[in-house]
Amino acid sequence: MKDIARSFSRSVWLGWKVDANWTDPWLFAIYSVIRPIAGMLIVIFLFLVGSQVGENTDPKYLTYVFVGNTFFILVAQIMLSMGWVIHEDREHYEVLKYVYISPASFYVYLLGRACSTALMALVSVAISLLFGVAVLQMPIDFLSVNYAALSLSLVIGLVAISSFGMILASVALLTARHGGGMVGEAVAGVFYLFCGVLFPVSVLPPWAQAVSKVLPLTYWMSAIRGSMLGARPTEIVYDLTVLAGFTVIFYVVSMGVLRLADYLARDRGLIDITTEH
Repeated sequence: MKDIARSFSRSVWLGWKVDANWTDPWLFAIYSVIRPIAGMLIVIFLFLVGSQVGENTDPKYLTYVFVGNTFFILVAQIMLSMGWVIHEDREHYEVLKYVYISPASFYVYLLGRACSTALMALVSVAISLLFGVAVLQMPIDFLSVNYAALSLSLVIGLVAISSFGMILASVALLTARHGGGMVGEAVAGVFYLFCGVLFPVSVLPPWAQAVSKVLPLTYWMSAIRGSMLGARPTEIVYDLTVLAGFTVIFYVVSMGVLRLADYLARDRGLIDITTEH
């Protein structure tokens, strides 16, 4: 356990260094504050323009969009990071082969990289929430938030998101370096559409609602909204239960996919390969 904890902490530290090494700490801190606010404002402005055109300015729906888009930062950043981490380590920094021959578990290493991204994304979520309530006057009362349910939702949800990220990283072991982090962005886009981030799942066509019902992030987003808006535990227990069940399934699947991809990558000599377009 001590070795696993050491490997995990070093992986988290490495992820932080990789993400923050392009500038000095103060500029990176400013960037970390401005980026989530700018992304949130884009969505809010688009909503306001669309509401004026469609003559629908329901403030409750604006809150719905604000909460969904804010917490989706976690999904977008983890998907982007995990969809690119293998190609980055293998072909940009050329260190993947050294990670493989180190005593550290490769699965623990990838979990550490995902955790590093999640920690930075949580900071972005907190900044967006504070800005939205303090500056944009979003009708969210921090005193009425169900923090116990919110914490549980975040923990289970992060496991689910990391499981999908692990699947992306596993697939990347067997693929060439094409399009930067577009694969991670594409998967995040699927979740953005089907999981009720900007609009209720009920407005989707029947086939899309069927897809939504088998994605754990649909229930995660519902539980997050309920927790933020002060829902009673009985109102979100169903979402949390289904979320936990699907998370267990996808976590087991992610481990199996990584093991298979690892075997095939070793068998085909892909651990230190350099691919081109």
